[in-house]
Amino acid sequence: MLDFLLKLITAGAALGLLYVAYKQLTRISNQIKTESDQIKAEKDQISADFLYKIEQDILRWLERHAEAKKWIYSKKEEKEAAGPILKEKYDEWEFEDYLNYFETIWIFGKRNLIDIETFYDFYGYYFLSVYEANDKELERMIRAMREEEADKDLYEGVENLYNAMTVIKRRRL
Repeated sequence: MLDFLLKLITAGAALGLLYVAYKQLTRISNQIKTESDQIKAEKDQISADFLYKIEQDILRWLERHAEAKKWIYSKKEEKEAAGPILKEKYDEWEFEDYLNYFETIWIFGKRNLIDIETFYDFYGYYFLSVYEANDKELERMIRAMREEEADKDLYEGVENLYNAMTVIKRRRL
């Protein structure tokens, strides 16, 4: 009988320990979820801050290049009527700087450091309109620069960002 009582007490203690362990693991799991949510919120804030900074840099670039700004913000028909102006104005407008912003966006986006969907909300329309203007003049220029520089990766991020933007655009239509 004493042996049975000892086994019963041992089993009860083991169940009690299992219950305590379960409660502790639940508490730890909830802490991890809370911390994970906090980290995600911080990451989202950093991403938003970064996109805002890039936006401010782009706006400053646009202010320094009024003619380029007018062309970028013009309607598709106006771009088409102006003809293939980008190649002619590329150096004058310091368009390489403008493209480097988008190259940076792609690099951070593919590493999930910023949200490409949010970028689309900020600049998708303008980015797509510049890329597609004059029968994709920019795309042809990038290909020519790649050949000239013998660098197949030159502005690869710009090209990838364009592809991602077209996917988002189609999905949202």
